[in-house]
Amino acid sequence: MESQKKNVFVVHGHDKRALKEIEEIINKDLNANPVILKSLSGQSWSLIEKLERATKNISFGIAILTPDDEGRKIKDTELKPRVRQNVLFELGYLYALIGRDKVLSLLKKEVDIPTDILGVNREQFQKSVYEQIEKVIDAFETACNIQKPESIIKFDYKPHKNTDKAWLKLLEKNDWHVVLEGNEKVYPKFKSISDMYQGRVLNISATHIHQYYMQRQASTIESNCGYVEFVVKKDNPVLYCNVHVRKNNSQEKDNKWLNIKAGPGTSTPVRSDPEHEWQVYVPHRDLSGDWKVLQVNLPQHVHEAFGKNGWVFNQLHAFRIRGNITIAKIKVYRQ
Repeated sequence: MESQKKNVFVVHGHDKRALKEIEEIINKDLNANPVILKSLSGQSWSLIEKLERATKNISFGIAILTPDDEGRKIKDTELKPRVRQNVLFELGYLYALIGRDKVLSLLKKEVDIPTDILGVNREQFQKSVYEQIEKVIDAFETACNIQKPESIIKFDYKPHKNTDKAWLKLLEKNDWHVVLEGNEKVYPKFKSISDMYQGRVLNISATHIHQYYMQRQASTIESNCGYVEFVVKKDNPVLYCNVHVRKNNSQEKDNKWLNIKAGPGTSTPVRSDPEHEWQVYVPHRDLSGDWKVLQVNLPQHVHEAFGKNGWVFNQLHAFRIRGNITIAKIKVYRQ
């Protein structure tokens, strides 16, 4: 959910790829400001002066520990890949400044690190920082007390066979019901994809928008929430939320459909059923890779679409998907 951007200080060595990746994750996936020491103006400042200026008002720290140096004990003969000394100094400074629980270390491969920091908050990656993107997001949200979703619907499905029957059985097991529309009665193509940024995701290819729809009823926990995020590829996904609405000072109730589109735009009624379905435009934000998150404030969009007739949001009832789409997850938050 949207809030004032946090500042995240980055400790790094000479691995340019890892630094570029963590900058993108901070900018897009954490929706925060990366603070990079080398980007600071004031070249005459000493390291400690730069650190003091750079770490003002930071909420979280990420240290990329990469094997940029080699070293050994005096009695040893074998050199081991090590982190640069200035990186360890900056890491220790961060621990003292904001606390170990607000710093995440990302270790590349088998880099040799001091035993003093073996028990701290850390994750290991082999080639890309994106391997640990979910751990980075979770550590950041926990440290910064950012509201976490009440429910996450993941589309990490992978059937034992790539057949319609196997897919339908797996989707049914996860509470998704696939309904064919029109006269063709042919199922769309379901495909499980391993994505570097989002993990395993679902791709659905349809011949046209009304070939099928896939629907899932909201759980009891989800029904009492009012904010939804769809994490999808940057194409034109066809997404819906079905909501229970009621009228103030009345016992009258009804069900309405919100056809979700990435904004900006003006909400408009759907011609075929203007009393029960509106196309609403919602804020969206780019994520790493070719992904985006659509942010749906249900009370607000119900008011925009149906408020003039006295309807107000009551509960979330269901999700629906149509057409061609690549989707990673749906996150549901309390209002």
